[in-house]
Amino acid sequence: MFDLSKQKITIGCPTCNRKHQVTLQQVANGATVKCSCSTNIKLQDKGGSTRRGIGNMNCALKKFGK
Repeated sequence: MFDLSKQKITIGCPTCNRKHQVTLQQVANGATVKCSCSTNIKLQDKGGSTRRGIGNMNCALKKFGK
């Protein structure tokens, strides 16, 4: 079954602009990604919108599958 939390998005390092792929689950969890330039990139889910969106979409897909 499709799980939105496993979908990847691309973010850029604020220091060197190197691109990184992260999952929506990492964003929802507020994970930290380490860039090869030694910058720690703290992902933020402001207001919990990513977490809510993942939950709402996965719930809708479950209902659709029934």
